[in-house]
Amino acid sequence: MGFPSDGFPEPQGPYYCAVGSRFTAGREIVELHRDTCLSAGLNITSINAEVMLGQWEFQCSGKGAKRACDDLIVARYLLYRTSEEFRINVNIYPKPIQGDWNGSGMHTNFSYDYLRDIVGKEYVEALLEGFRPLHADHLKVYGAFNEERLTGAHETASYDGLDARSIHRQWSIG
Repeated sequence: MGFPSDGFPEPQGPYYCAVGSRFTAGREIVELHRDTCLSAGLNITSINAEVMLGQWEFQCSGKGAKRACDDLIVARYLLYRTSEEFRINVNIYPKPIQGDWNGSGMHTNFSYDYLRDIVGKEYVEALLEGFRPLHADHLKVYGAFNEERLTGAHETASYDGLDARSIHRQWSIG
């Protein structure tokens, strides 16, 4: 969405959290989707344009794993239904455009009071190191084609394993 009919827009970069018609496409869809989710009682905490033109993100913040998963499933259903009104097909493929473009696809963030309010970078790095032996097992059940999205480039971690560079990048991004 928003790509010129004869090729590609300018490279990624100016689209992330962008405003204005030059750098965004589809805002009316994501805003209607957000409003629909909120009306349905889902906890959508924010939306933002992402790194590729026409790519958007919404944050779904359920308290507890079951609530978060339920809210996400219903939010995706409502996104598909909302996009029908605009004759747009939503694509949640992890890397819809090949090349030097970030991938898409769901990612999860988690935190808890102790992590947010008391500890610092060293604790988070140790926590992430604890995930290292489970990295491959987790990715096996995370969904198909994530190796295309998780390249280690841009702000993504590497599909092949956690490394100090990706841990630092994730920490510094927030």
